[in-house]
Amino acid sequence: AAERETLTGSLFDCPAYAYGATTYALDGRGAGVNAMMPYAESLETSAEWFAQLWAESLGKDDLGQTPVRALGVTDQHSQLQLYRAGPRDKLVTFVTARAGTDRPIPDTDVEELAYLGDATLGELLEAEFEATEASLAAAGRPNVRIELERVDEYELGGLLYGMEAACVLAGELYGVNTFEQPAVEWAKKATRGLLGGGDFEEADAVAEKTALRIER
Repeated sequence: AAERETLTGSLFDCPAYAYGATTYALDGRGAGVNAMMPYAESLETSAEWFAQLWAESLGKDDLGQTPVRALGVTDQHSQLQLYRAGPRDKLVTFVTARAGTDRPIPDTDVEELAYLGDATLGELLEAEFEATEASLAAAGRPNVRIELERVDEYELGGLLYGMEAACVLAGELYGVNTFEQPAVEWAKKATRGLLGGGDFEEADAVAEKTALRIER
């Protein structure tokens, strides 16, 4: 309900609509891949939810961004190389929380790691996030930061509602209906037909597909 109250005014006053418009504009400039990268393990499955929302709602008429899922800081070390130096076809969307639980980093006798002794795990993760964000910006790679106050049911509800609103606006800009999934329905009908659940032309198309099989 609180997030719904923000859906007014210009894009400069509405985070959800601003995100939807930004993704659409960047897609038009070549960023056809949207990498959703929350920097909190508790938000990892929200990236999976986002991938379904974005793909199923916007992937129509040869339009829409391709969503991919990542998790900071884990995938910072496995995917950042591609995002920063690979094809310029990506938007990286970061989701961070301003507050959360924290743990001190124990002191160590290892000289190279001694500088971490006065820091906390939260400060380390925040520094890694800031470095990743700056790394992309320095390379001219578009990225968006979505900030939550903390990870709880209130903030998560606002995030989900806001992303749905952003998706609807993006669909309006693309000129597609975000509330249908004809490609998914095609596969469902084909599956049902193959299992004897009725006569569907989609099932007939399965038998007609061509295949190239390589055997050893």
